[in-house]
Amino acid sequence: MLRTSPKAPKAFPKRAKPRAAKPEAPKCGKDLESKKSFLAAWAGENKVPGKIQAWFSAESTPEFSDWRILNDQTGQHKLLKIEPPQKGMATPLVVQRIHAQLRKEHLRAFKSALVQLWFRPLGGGRYALLVQANLHGYNSSRGYKSFLDYLLRCEAESVVACHQIDCRPQIPFDPSNLPKSIGVDLHEGFGNEFLTPEGFETPYHILDRSPRCKLAFFKLPEKLKSVIHPSKDDYLLEFNAGSGMLSAALSDSFKSVVAADLHAFAERSARERLRLFPARNVRFFRAAPEAAWIEKFFARKENEGNWTVILHPQQGEAVTASAIAALAKAKPGRILLISSDLDRALTEVRRIRSEGYMLRKLVPLDLEPGKQSLEVVFCFAPDSAGVLGNPNLAKLKRGAVKPRETSRASRRSAPETAELEAPKFVQRKKPPLAKN
Repeated sequence: MLRTSPKAPKAFPKRAKPRAAKPEAPKCGKDLESKKSFLAAWAGENKVPGKIQAWFSAESTPEFSDWRILNDQTGQHKLLKIEPPQKGMATPLVVQRIHAQLRKEHLRAFKSALVQLWFRPLGGGRYALLVQANLHGYNSSRGYKSFLDYLLRCEAESVVACHQIDCRPQIPFDPSNLPKSIGVDLHEGFGNEFLTPEGFETPYHILDRSPRCKLAFFKLPEKLKSVIHPSKDDYLLEFNAGSGMLSAALSDSFKSVVAADLHAFAERSARERLRLFPARNVRFFRAAPEAAWIEKFFARKENEGNWTVILHPQQGEAVTASAIAALAKAKPGRILLISSDLDRALTEVRRIRSEGYMLRKLVPLDLEPGKQSLEVVFCFAPDSAGVLGNPNLAKLKRGAVKPRETSRASRRSAPETAELEAPKFVQRKKPPLAKN
């Protein structure tokens, strides 16, 4: 009988050692002191040049903040919730009354079709309502008309306007963060779609992109004037301008102002602004900060002059390298980058500096105190003194052969080059000793 040796047991595969977790990047806090330390640490760690200026902020108040009533889907039921702009902020009485009205039985169909209800502030307890609802049925449309009738009869002192919107795709509309691909149709209810805050001159549009706490946002044009120090012969170009509120507020300090935005509803509201509030030196273009449009714009003879360009990218979007190169080629006198995404802004700052612009200063904006967010204005000026280096040398560096291409070329011609260029050493014989 043949005996076979028992099989050796299979060895268990070795477990891979767990990788060490990367240390989490420090996060921005909610109070002003933690935001100051966060920005200083970020600038020091990434070696961002430029002096950090004094912080710009304003106290958040309920009458100058956006309130929202959200129709939240909980299981098979929808529940109306009041969402404050900040936790712990006292809810205005008009918001409470409208919230109670929406829960009444005769508005049941309208409540089911409602997505959300925004309260855009004017100050002094006055608001404009922005209704997002799917009004495709008879009962829901009739309920909306009943709701408008209630506002005109009972809330005329507190509600000065009410308009309804449809979004494509059907996602909740957020005025503080507008996706690039969203389409918005505004249907007039009653009142004006432009809202002039109490104590301010420049109106903003009911669809304008702005933070939920707006008091610092309303004071931002005056702050930018102190940063730019424009002269009457300067020109202004603002990208992602919305209805052009910031451009209109700064128009008195510039010879000519151009507002540009890609959204269709921004173009509509900007045209309406120019009709209602005519300004001879303000123009609007439906455009994004793209290289082709920038080159075409500055190639026109009427656009020659000393320009200030404001770049205000939305969250999740970036200013491309080709757009920055086209801007640098146009040689504006100033470039202002307003960004809330510091990681993305770091790439954009390096690109602008590589095109021959110096980062003069950083102006931090605390537009929403008490929230974990901040924005920074990066102020650039041309490097006229050549501090960043010789531009001709920079061109040579960009046109030089890359290391990878050099290694491939050297491999192909390695034998010939080695034979031709290798030094040859010859050992000479020692001279014979002289005879005495």
